[in-house]
Amino acid sequence: MQLVKNTVLLFIVASVAGCGDAKKPPAAAVSREPVKVTLRAVGAQTAAAAITASVPDGKLATPQERALPWEASFTVPRGTPALVKVDNNSREGSVKCQILVDGRVVKEVESGPNVISATCLVPAI
Repeated sequence: MQLVKNTVLLFIVASVAGCGDAKKPPAAAVSREPVKVTLRAVGAQTAAAAITASVPDGKLATPQERALPWEASFTVPRGTPALVKVDNNSREGSVKCQILVDGRVVKEVESGPNVISATCLVPAI
């Protein structure tokens, strides 16, 4: 009788511990639905700032002098990286970058008093 109890107990413990052919649940699929991405650069001053931004194909554009505030929007598949970097050329005041997805701010960085740039990066929207 004790042997039967031990065998049943061993079977229960092995089942609970995950022995056997337990299958993992499938990984959740990442949606590739298109989203609207807005890259934004603002500053206390309206002087030009050097702005580096990702473009719709995910590559970086060459830094360009732009008056602040600056904004660019495009539609990309979910999972695309996004970046905007603002260099405060006047070195006065602060600058701020933002990345918005479907109108919602997902990343925001503001430069400090002794920092001349702000960089926002989202590896996968």
